[in-house]
Amino acid sequence: MKIYKRVLLFALVFSIFYCCGFSQTLTGNNASEQSNQVASKTEPVDSSISTIIPKATLLEKDFENLPARIAEITASQTINQQLNSSRKELGELRLKLNELKASGLFSFDKVAEIRVNTKDQLQKLQTSEKNIAEKIKAIEHLKQSWETKQSSWATLRKNQGEESEAVKNVFKKAESKIKKALKLFDGIEAPLVQLQQVASGIGSDYQSVLAEIEAIISSMRKDLFSKSRPAMFTPTFISQFDKTLWEEFWIGIASLKLPTRSFYKSQGWVISLQFLGILFFIWLFGTISSEKAKKLNLSFLIDRKYSAAIVAGLALFYPLFEDLPNTARAFLWFIMIISGARVVSGIVEQSLRRILIYVLAGLYLTTNIFYLIKLPTPVFRIFVAIVGITGAILCFWRTIKGKREKASMPFLVATKIGGLTMSVIFLTQAAGYAGLANHLLEIAIKSVFYLLIVWITSIILKGLFEAGVDNAFVKRSRIFEKHSEHIVTKARFIIDCLAVYIAISGLLSVWGISDSTTDGAYSILNLGFTIQDHKITVGIILTAVIFLYASLFASWLIQRILDEEVYPRKKVEAGVGISINRLIHYAFVIIGSIIALSTIGIGLQSLAVLMGAFGIGIGFGLQNIVNNFASGLILLFERSIKVGDIVQISGQWGTIKNLGLRATVVETYDRSELIVPNSDLVSSTVTNWTLTNQLIRIIVKVGVAYGSDVEKVMQILNRVANEHKFILHYPKPSVLFTGFGNSSLDFEVRVFVNGMDYFLSTKSDLHYEIDRLFRENDIEIPFPQNDIHLRTIDEPFKESAIQIKNNQKPPKAPKNK
Repeated sequence: MKIYKRVLLFALVFSIFYCCGFSQTLTGNNASEQSNQVASKTEPVDSSISTIIPKATLLEKDFENLPARIAEITASQTINQQLNSSRKELGELRLKLNELKASGLFSFDKVAEIRVNTKDQLQKLQTSEKNIAEKIKAIEHLKQSWETKQSSWATLRKNQGEESEAVKNVFKKAESKIKKALKLFDGIEAPLVQLQQVASGIGSDYQSVLAEIEAIISSMRKDLFSKSRPAMFTPTFISQFDKTLWEEFWIGIASLKLPTRSFYKSQGWVISLQFLGILFFIWLFGTISSEKAKKLNLSFLIDRKYSAAIVAGLALFYPLFEDLPNTARAFLWFIMIISGARVVSGIVEQSLRRILIYVLAGLYLTTNIFYLIKLPTPVFRIFVAIVGITGAILCFWRTIKGKREKASMPFLVATKIGGLTMSVIFLTQAAGYAGLANHLLEIAIKSVFYLLIVWITSIILKGLFEAGVDNAFVKRSRIFEKHSEHIVTKARFIIDCLAVYIAISGLLSVWGISDSTTDGAYSILNLGFTIQDHKITVGIILTAVIFLYASLFASWLIQRILDEEVYPRKKVEAGVGISINRLIHYAFVIIGSIIALSTIGIGLQSLAVLMGAFGIGIGFGLQNIVNNFASGLILLFERSIKVGDIVQISGQWGTIKNLGLRATVVETYDRSELIVPNSDLVSSTVTNWTLTNQLIRIIVKVGVAYGSDVEKVMQILNRVANEHKFILHYPKPSVLFTGFGNSSLDFEVRVFVNGMDYFLSTKSDLHYEIDRLFRENDIEIPFPQNDIHLRTIDEPFKESAIQIKNNQKPPKAPKNK
C-alpha cells in the first residue's frame, strides 16, 4: 500500500502535464470550429444555373423516397402489439391482486412479486411511449426539412432574376414536388397521437395498480405492529374452533387449481429444458472422479449427484417461467428443497446439524403448503406458536451444548439469534400479534435457506474454477501451471466477495426492504453521499476499485508472461527484466488510477486543480520525497544500477535487491540490508562492479627478503597465477616487480576472475599457494626490521648492555637519593 500511494503521487504529477496539453488541444479545436462557423455564415448562397439542376435532381430523389420514409416512421404494428400485451398483463395483474385481496392471506413475497411485475410492465410501457414520441418528433423534423426546402427554393428563384423557359420549368417542377410532399404530411400524426393517448391511459392504470399495491404494503407493515387477533389461551380464541373452521379448511383445499392445458402448451418447453438440464448435470457430475472431487471439495456433489442434478437443472431454467400457477410452483419448490437439503447435508459433518437442515426444509414446505391450502387462521396460529416455542428450546439447548463442546463463535451466535427470534415468534403469536409472528417465521426460514443456497453455490463455483485451472489443456500454459495456486486464491477471494454481496442483496429482499434480489443489489450500489452536486455511491467506488484491481492483475499477468515466456527465450538479463517489469507495473497503476479517479468524478481538469494545490505542498515539505521518486525513475531508465548488481557504497559491499520508488535496498555480504535513498545513488559516487561486465581484477601484493632470487620468485608467482582454475587466461595474468621496500623486495600478482563469486575465494587460494611454494623453495617473506644507532650512552647502561650480551646478570641500579 505504501508503494501504491507513491505511485499515485506520480500519477497526479503525470496528469497535470497531460491536462495542460489536453486543454491546449481543446482551445485549438474550439478556435478552428469558431472560424469554420464564421466562414459558413459569411459564405454566399450560390444561385447560378449550374447548381439548380443538381439540386432539382436531388429534390426528385428525396420526393421519391419520402413515402417509404413516412411509412417507416409511422409503422405502428410493433407498438400496437406492445400496447395489447401491456393491456393483457394489466388485466392479469389486477386479477392476481384481487385474488390476493379476496383470500385475506397477504404475504410480502406475493405482494412484492406483483409490484415487481407491475414496475416491469410500466417500464416497458414507458419505453413504448418514448418510441411513439420519437416517431412524432421524427415526423415533425421531416416536415420542417421540406418546409426549409420550400423557403430555400423560393429564395433561389428570387435571386435568379431574369429566367429562361428551361429554368422556369425546373422551378415549377420543384415547387410542385414540394407542395405534394407537404400534403403527404397532412393527418399522418393523428394515429401516432392517438397511440400516445392510449399508452398514457394504460400507464395511468398501471400507476393506479401500483398505488394500490403500495397502500396494501403500507397497511401490512402497520398491521405487523398491531394486535390483529385475540390472544391465545383466551375464551375468544378457543371459541373460534367450531364447525365453520373445518368448512373453511375444505373450501381452501377445494380452491386449489391444478395447471391447465394452456399452461403446458405455453410453458412446456421450459419443463423440457429442466428435464434436459437434469440429465446434463447427472452426466457432468458423473464424469468427475471421486479422488478429484475430494481434492476440489466437491465430494458432496458426487455422493449425491442425482439430488444435485435435480436442484441445478430445475433452478437453472426456473426464471424462464412467465406465469407459474401456485400448485406448480409449490411442487417445484418441494422437489428443489428436498433435493437441496440432501445436498447441504452432505457438507455438514455433525448428525444433529444434518437433522436440523431436514427439519428446516420440512418446516418451510409445511408453511408453504398451509399458505397454499389457506389453512384456517386459528390452526395456523397454533402451528406457528408450537414452532416458535420448540425452536427456541432447541436453539438455546444447542447453544449451551455448543459452549461445552467449544463450538465455533459464528455457530454460537447463530443459535443465540435463532433462539431469540423463535422466542419473539412465540410471544407475539400468543399475545395476538399474528401478522408479526407469521412474518418473522417466514423471513427467518427464508433467510436460513437463502444463506445456505449462497454458501453452497460459492463452494461449487470455487470447486468448478479450481477444476478448470487444474485441467490438462489449461496447464499447457506455464503461467497457469506455475501460478495456479495464486490464481485460485484470487478467484476464491472474488467469489467470496460476490457471495457476500448477493447474500446481503437477497436478505434485503427476504426482509421486505426491497422487492427482489436485483432491487436489493441496486439499492446497495446506490448508497452514497453528495459532494458539491456530485453523488458518490457505493457502485461508483466499487467500479473504481475494480478498475484498480484489474490494472494490478493485468500488470501481474503481463510480468509473469514476460518472466516465463519472453525473457528466457530472448536471454534477457535478470536486472533488465526487473526494470522493465517495474516500468510496466507503474504504467498500469497510473492508468488504473486515472480511470478510477475519472470514475469517481475527478476528471483531468479537477486533477489540474488538485495538482496545483499539491505542488504547493511539495514546495513546502515534500522536496525530498519527490527528489527520491524522480531519482528512482532516472535509475530505472538510465539503468546505471540494476537489481543483482554488486556495488560499493560508502565503503560497504553489497548486492542490489530492490529498486523502490523512494529508496533502494542493498544486501551486504554479512546479510544486513542498507536502505539507501535514490537521490544518494544519483548524486554521489557509487562503485558498480557489474555494470558492463562481470570481470574483476585481483591484486596480490607480496614481499621477499633482500638477497632472494628474483627470477625464481617471478617464476613461482607466474606458476601460481596461471594454474588456478578460476583465473582467466584473457586478460592474461601478470607478475610485476614493483620496487624496493624498507624490508623486502615488493612484487604484485594481477589476475582476472569472472564474477564476484570467485573474488575472495581466489584471493585466499593465491595467498595460500604463494606461502606454500615460498616455503618449499626457501624463499623468505620478511617481517618489518628497524636498526637503532646510539650516538651516546651513559656508562652504567653501557656496562649493563655488555653484560646482557655476555649472558651475565646485570648489577642493580643505584637508588635515587
